Amino acid sequence: MIILYDWFASFDASPACGDTNSSRLRLGGGQSSSRAPLGQFESQQFARPSMTQRPLQTSAFSRPGSTPISPATFGSRPSAVAAPSVRLPVAQQRASLTSEPAPSPRRMAQSSLSRPGIDHKLFLCERNLWAHFEAFFSIRAEQLPAEFGKVGDFDVLRGALLKPVFHGSVRLLDRGRRVFVLSASATDTLLASCRPSPGSCSIADGYAVEPCSELQIRNKDNIVWGTVAPRAQDSYGVFQGEKQVFSLEGDQEAGRLIAYLEGEPIAHAARSSSSECHLEVGVKPHIDPILMLIVFLSVVIFNPEEDTEGS
Repeated sequence: MIILYDWFASFDASPACGDTNSSRLRLGGGQSSSRAPLGQFESQQFARPSMTQRPLQTSAFSRPGSTPISPATFGSRPSAVAAPSVRLPVAQQRASLTSEPAPSPRRMAQSSLSRPGIDHKLFLCERNLWAHFEAFFSIRAEQLPAEFGKVGDFDVLRGALLKPVFHGSVRLLDRGRRVFVLSASATDTLLASCRPSPGSCSIADGYAVEPCSELQIRNKDNIVWGTVAPRAQDSYGVFQGEKQVFSLEGDQEAGRLIAYLEGEPIAHAARSSSSECHLEVGVKPHIDPILMLIVFLSVVIFNPEEDTEGS
């Protein structure tokens, strides 16, 4: 499983990242949000039937920032693909899953779909919210709350002028569960949210313990749009019901994550090489950038892992 947390929290700092006094670059995000109340996020429950409690995996405590997050009542979703015992090179893993090389995030936002019409299934928000601008974004690395149990706020900046266009907030719900909320910066309007799926976290003394094995994407009305689940090392599937609608393929060494639809790269997230460390995200025209942002950033924030105990 690609550890996107390590993109920023554990790679060696360099002058390009603006930190020459430390060998590690740590993320912030230690404050809870003062924005919209959370009541609307708890108004509906979408627990899957026949869930059983997932046993505690002690490995959840072995990574930096890994602590019990608070009580939760999650059960278990077995992984569809067991993690291989031998790690294959990332390029070899992706070879049979993708057919085109991906341009950089900035070039991705300026590219066109090679086959018009393949984007019909990729809408989370109305087109009038995003169709009028080029979908190239930057997020400051130190603002991302990408450690287990961390909360905080960050801005999603658009274009070369780095204008705030979306606002991200990671908050604690009851029993310690975290939720990631994406809203419009100008109006504070909720656009989408993501949280661990019911039954996808381990339980320790009634407290949820990340990492989870599946993420649940919800729209502005708090209705489940789909799920994100690890499929194999460095690979994720994005599903609506039982049908996979697109995939994510990662390269930890290069620090990037690419979305593919029917073999075509449609979005690219990668760490920048500029003087300030950013996560850059580029999305092709006619693909919903809000959907791509919520998926990419949720993987970075929650870093889901396969439930090998339940498989």
